[in-house]
Amino acid sequence: MCHDPSGNRIPRGPAMKTSILFTSKLGPLMKDFVKEKRSMGFCYDTEERLLGQFDRFIVANGFNDGTFSRPMISEFSMQLPTEGKNYRNKRMVVVRQFAYYLTSIGIDACVPESGGASSEKPIPYLMDSQELSEFFSCVDRYSPHRRQDQMFAIEYSCLFRVIYCCGLRISEACNLRCDDVDLSMGILRILHSKGDKDRLVYLSEDCRQLCRSYDAAMNDYLPSRIWFFPGKKHKSLPITTADAKFKYFWNRRCGAKTDCKSPTVHTLRHLFVVNTINNWIKEGVDVDAKLMYLVKYLGHASAPETLYYYHQVVFSGSLVSGNDSTRARVIPEVQHHEEA
Repeated sequence: MCHDPSGNRIPRGPAMKTSILFTSKLGPLMKDFVKEKRSMGFCYDTEERLLGQFDRFIVANGFNDGTFSRPMISEFSMQLPTEGKNYRNKRMVVVRQFAYYLTSIGIDACVPESGGASSEKPIPYLMDSQELSEFFSCVDRYSPHRRQDQMFAIEYSCLFRVIYCCGLRISEACNLRCDDVDLSMGILRILHSKGDKDRLVYLSEDCRQLCRSYDAAMNDYLPSRIWFFPGKKHKSLPITTADAKFKYFWNRRCGAKTDCKSPTVHTLRHLFVVNTINNWIKEGVDVDAKLMYLVKYLGHASAPETLYYYHQVVFSGSLVSGNDSTRARVIPEVQHHEEA
């Protein structure tokens, strides 16, 4: 039986197999969720299609680690240029119901706020050089009590520096396999990232040496590991764990108790873009000529995606160098882009 708009139950007709193919690691749970809803008398055809959209988003955007994380929900909740607010709210309601279903069966899930997140993306808070130094000092002082967790001290120290120095997405760093890290050449192979795109990321010499030292130390803990940044039980480090540890270290730096600033791991990627363009401006580099190299390095589809990072900071008036005329030439008005 199904419900009409008034809440009355109406015949559904013969049961039909689902026409939606869920392919993400959360897919089997989505299928079970739809099955449960239908067993309660709901048609759930439209909702199933919206879940299918969410499933494809997970696979295409590097969140396919089987977790229901805050970064994933934050990105999916953004209103697309091609959709209205009502449609965006409708798909977020379904995702929220799915999150409640996961928690009801004992699976950790970040439940979206009622109505979803705002379609207006807030201006991010970017750390200044002193705060960045304090953050990494906190990371380097980390010393887990349990012996089996001590490898994570060196892991976090390298992980967050690689994200910052290379401008990686958190999913790209956490999903790096050892086979995709060439430390002799200083190259990271980023495979099946956002938009199912592959690219090469070249390490600076100091970052390459950092990774070599880290790799040698990690080999003492896990000689035959698959993942460059391993988690527990031979799995990759979960995105949710990296995100939580970032907040843990940030909240333990000097002055953390007296401010309400809330950067995220993605802030490190954002900061990489801002600092790179700032350095070009300071050095008198032709930014127009260099920009597409940065676009490709970050795995963006177009220059506006990259410039959106910098445009937000210009608007907030922080961490921007160079004179106003230079900024106006380099950073035109750009449209909102989803978290890139």
